[in-house]
Order: sequence, then C-alpha cells, then structure tokens
Amino acid sequence: MVFNFLAGGAGINVLARHAGAQVVVDVGVNYDFNEVAGLIQKKVVHGTKIMAKGPAMSRQETLRCIEAGSPCLYSTPIWGLTCLQPVRWESPIRLPQRL
Repeated sequence: MVFNFLAGGAGINVLARHAGAQVVVDVGVNYDFNEVAGLIQKKVVHGTKIMAKGPAMSRQETLRCIEAGSPCLYSTPIWGLTCLQPVRWESPIRLPQRL
C-alpha cells in the first residue's frame, strides 16, 4: 500500500493532489523499508494488533506515532499554506497587574 501511495495510485492520492500534499510518512507499517524516495521514515511501531481481540495500539503507542508524524504536518505546505501551525494558547481574560 505504501508503494502505491508513493506511486500516486491510491484513492487518497486524488485528495492529496487536490490539496497539494505530497508527504508519505511511515510511523507504523509492519515492513522495514530501505531508503525509498518520497518516504519519510519515523517508525515507532511495526504494525498494529488485531482490533477484534483488543486495542490495535496502546494509548502510549498512539501518542508516540502522533508525536513522530506531527513535525511533518507543521512543515508541509498545502494549498500554498502550512497546514498546521503550533499554537500557543493565551487566555482572553487579562488580569490586572495589581489588585
């Protein structure tokens, strides 16, 4: 499937082309890829477990996969824009300096 993604032959490639996205990241495919053009390798796990028998991944594995792949989102332009930006939330409530 990953090779199909890289060749542009998967259904998701239609949406990716429309959005201008061109990134394929491996964080958990159960296959050891050698250096493959166009594939960003950030492997965290080798495949998932059978969902019919329990969780496919632990919460910790899921979070590690998200952490491994998210820098690619921050740096990948989509429609000429970066699709995600790290956000620092600030409260809209301003407290007085002195009471």
